Amino acid sequence: MGRFTLNHSTNWGFKAMATWHQMKNADGMRALYAAKPGIWKVVCDKPHEMASAIEFSNEADARANAARTGGRIVEPSDLLKAYLQFGKAGEPMQTVSVPVKESPLWFHDKGLQQTASGYGLKLATPYMVKWNGRWRRVYCCQISNAGTCYIGKPGDWLAIVDIHR
Repeated sequence: MGRFTLNHSTNWGFKAMATWHQMKNADGMRALYAAKPGIWKVVCDKPHEMASAIEFSNEADARANAARTGGRIVEPSDLLKAYLQFGKAGEPMQTVSVPVKESPLWFHDKGLQQTASGYGLKLATPYMVKWNGRWRRVYCCQISNAGTCYIGKPGDWLAIVDIHR
C-alpha cells in the first residue's frame, strides 16, 4: 500500500488534513503536527487508523472537537505564553504556566516610553498575566541594558515573569 495525504477545505469553517501509514509517511505526519499562526489544530493519531488534523480559527471549537474525538491540540505558533517563577536566588524555584494577554496602555498605543531615559524600577509593559483569579499588570525593572519583568511591587516582587511566543 502506498502513501496517501489529503488536504481538504470544507464549507463548515475548518480545514481537514489526513495521512495514512504514520510510520512510513514522516512528511505527512510533520505536516499534521506543524503549528501555524492563528490556527488551532486537533490531531487524531491512533495506531492502525488514518491520522488526521482539523484546523480551527478559535480555541473553543478546537477544544470541543478534541474532547469529542480524543485528539491532541496543537496551539497556534503565534500564541503568547507566560511563566511565573517563584523563589530566591540560590534556592529551588517553582515555575508555573499562566494565561497572558496583551493590554497596552495609552502610551504604548502612541509608541511612547514611560520615562525619558527608558529606564526605571516599575515600567508598565503591554502585558497582563492571570494569577490567583486576577489579571495583573506585568512591570519591568530596567536599570541597565537587561531588564527583569515581574508582578508585584518594586522591591517586593511576587514573581518573575517570562513571556514569549
